[in-house]
Amino acid sequence: MNENIEMLNYVYQNAEMGRTTIEQILKEVKHLEFRDVLKEQLNDYVYVINKCDSILNEEGKLPKGTDAMPKILSYFEIKFNTLKDDTSSHIAEIIIRGSTMGITDITRNLNKYNHVNNNTKDLASRLLKIEQDNIEALKPYL
Repeated sequence: MNENIEMLNYVYQNAEMGRTTIEQILKEVKHLEFRDVLKEQLNDYVYVINKCDSILNEEGKLPKGTDAMPKILSYFEIKFNTLKDDTSSHIAEIIIRGSTMGITDITRNLNKYNHVNNNTKDLASRLLKIEQDNIEALKPYL
């Protein structure tokens, strides 16, 4: 598989995990303003997923989604953590941790796959910016 396809699949999986997490967490959020912030983040992830899907389809490829196990583990971790503490502060902290991991992984992959085309690099950079913006948007809720 070429680097461009690998990077697109990575970006797809990262955004898919973000989308899945936000969808799960939205079920636990009571604060309306906080919900709106999370819905904006969800829309950003959906945009990246759709864009990856479109580019991969142009290449004659299907996106390689995230394996079921990380999604299942994430679901149980979110359920467990929100049972203990369902405050906006605690939920913001959970999401910030996930976005921080995303930033690290995206940066690592941007450095690893340095021969990808500009569209792929731009999409990965956009996801990186989304993760950074997500953290900033959540800081007031800590």
